[in-house]
Amino acid sequence: MPLQNYLKDKGVQFQYDTLVTDLDIEFEHADKVTGTKKVKAIITEKASEQTTIPMGSNDYVIVTTGSMTEDTRYGDDHTAPTLDFTKDTMGQSSGWKVWNNLAKQSAVLVIQKNLISMWINLLGCRRR
Repeated sequence: MPLQNYLKDKGVQFQYDTLVTDLDIEFEHADKVTGTKKVKAIITEKASEQTTIPMGSNDYVIVTTGSMTEDTRYGDDHTAPTLDFTKDTMGQSSGWKVWNNLAKQSAVLVIQKNLISMWINLLGCRRR
């Protein structure tokens, strides 16, 4: 794996079997929208233990917020996909943890709630 070896030679540390659940973010302005945002630490779970990885002033953090296939349900030509989630359980799987926690820190949290409600209406899900 040439890229992995290159990154290791540059001091990059790889940690496997770890779920990123949140970022400790320092916001320049109180509105949490304008100005710079600095990740002070990455909060993870490994073997059901929470761990905090502190970030240095020269560290870079690149985060993807879940997967577009998380919570995917499949059907076929004869069977509709099972929609076994509700408004209360939608977006609660592990792949959504970091996204949900980042949204809680965001000034645009209301947009997230409106988008979830919109998707529930489009999918025809009803609260059980």
